[in-house]
Amino acid sequence: MFGGLRITPTVKILLIINVAVFGAQALLNLPVREFMSLYYFQSPYFLPFQAITHIFVHADFSHLLHNMLPLLFLAPLIEQYISPKRFLQLYLFCGLGASAMYAGVQHIEMQNMQMEAVEVIQNPSPEGADNFIIKHASYLYQSTEIDRFMHQQYPANPQNKSYQDEVKTLVKDRAQFITNKSTLMGASGAVFGILMAFVLLFPNMELMLLFIPFPIKSKYLIGAYGLYEVYSLVQNRADDNVAHLAHLGGMLFAFILIKLVWKMKRIH
Repeated sequence: MFGGLRITPTVKILLIINVAVFGAQALLNLPVREFMSLYYFQSPYFLPFQAITHIFVHADFSHLLHNMLPLLFLAPLIEQYISPKRFLQLYLFCGLGASAMYAGVQHIEMQNMQMEAVEVIQNPSPEGADNFIIKHASYLYQSTEIDRFMHQQYPANPQNKSYQDEVKTLVKDRAQFITNKSTLMGASGAVFGILMAFVLLFPNMELMLLFIPFPIKSKYLIGAYGLYEVYSLVQNRADDNVAHLAHLGGMLFAFILIKLVWKMKRIH
């Protein structure tokens, strides 16, 4: 893509770390994901070092591949221009900044979810319980037994004490599970920061994709990618477990560092 551009030292180290961590998880069956992912700070599984380690953990090979390809093909040019030291600062600043931004919004959402759970527990009703499950745990309806109970048995007899107790337990357990087990992982925040840095420094450089037979300027390609993330964030689908806010946070922190702190101008 860039005329035989070599992999630069910092990019090489980051690639090795990410692949090695994934290999330890996938090939050696080590509990990397459970130990290094970033848990919600009120979870009993939260540990301070996860603020760093989660950047190097990926859910599966597809997740790893989507993050490593931009790092492999775009990051070396950035590192060559801004220096290895600044590139590492950029990578970590975007990764950590995106995570902090995500964690702040996550805290608000967790508080709202817990208040909704308390409301259902204190005032159980078929409608309230159903709304909670659809919003926070729609996967439960994959169970025929739970689906039948929530949509047939409980609505038919909402004053049944045993039914109400069952609903209270279900909602309480789901709220606790979400609080304890919600995690953030992956280099996406840092990588989206790299994408933003690239478009700020090289907006008119043409990029080629395997499935598009003509070159596209980075400002159009990466700009479209950013707009898609905004769209996905606004949609907020219940079945979408991608941290779009962290992606946009990485782009925001890259803009802050490149334009407002370092005051760099575009190169191409």
